[in-house]
Amino acid sequence: MTGVLTASGIRMSFGGLTALKNGAIEVATGTIIGLIGRNGSGKSTLFNCITGYVRPQAGSITLSGREITGRCAAPYRRTRHRSYLSNAAARL
Repeated sequence: MTGVLTASGIRMSFGGLTALKNGAIEVATGTIIGLIGRNGSGKSTLFNCITGYVRPQAGSITLSGREITGRCAAPYRRTRHRSYLSNAAARL
């Protein structure tokens, strides 16, 4: 099964601290997932990379097969009658 949202090989460092090394996630259509881990394990950093808040130093992020790595999330605001994913897909 191919995920509607896929992130692979994500690497992010802040100064000398590596927050993510080869981070990856795949989310299938119609699923809800949880991301759990210890403090400092990179959960927020992975989320920030996926949403475009920070640009990963390596790796790729795709949404419905289209590359979105490093794109700012601001243009993908939710409208009243559309989901986030349909809104984002319409803007690509």
